[in-house]
Amino acid sequence: MNLGRAESEPQMDFQRQQLNYKQPSFYQQVRSTTESYQGGRRKLGGGGSMGKLFIIQLDGRIYSCRNCRSHLAKSEELVSRSFHCRNGKAYLFNSVVNVSVGPLEDRQMTTGRHTVADIYCNCCQQVVGWKYEAAYEKSQKYKEGKYILERGKMIDVDSSNDFFVESHPALSDPEDGG
Repeated sequence: MNLGRAESEPQMDFQRQQLNYKQPSFYQQVRSTTESYQGGRRKLGGGGSMGKLFIIQLDGRIYSCRNCRSHLAKSEELVSRSFHCRNGKAYLFNSVVNVSVGPLEDRQMTTGRHTVADIYCNCCQQVVGWKYEAAYEKSQKYKEGKYILERGKMIDVDSSNDFFVESHPALSDPEDGG
């Protein structure tokens, strides 16, 4: 069998790309959570897409999915603990990882109308919160581009020693909002 230059060149290009691939920084990974890397090597936030699932592992104090323990956010990204959802408390974050973003929809919340998209854990596909895309009230514009994680759907973890803090969120808050 003759493996001429034309037949072996694509394989060598792929190998070169693999060798030159560098692990993105945490913030590059966060920005790429709902996007695909060039070349189809890494798919994050693909939802139902086929391919190998890559999960980002965070260090330090983090919040993880209560269902599957997949890492969702670093504690340093926490903006506020004073939000509420149908199932109780919710936290506002600047960025999250290992989630897929669903379709946009307008929702009336206690603080006014917002355009939001549910976010799903990439491992177990459970809805873990939502992303604020747009706020119609001027005083709520600070939420745009930020994420809500429902407290009842996550746990606190110190990933340096895998210690997690079990908490029991209040289940009495009747409305979305924040």
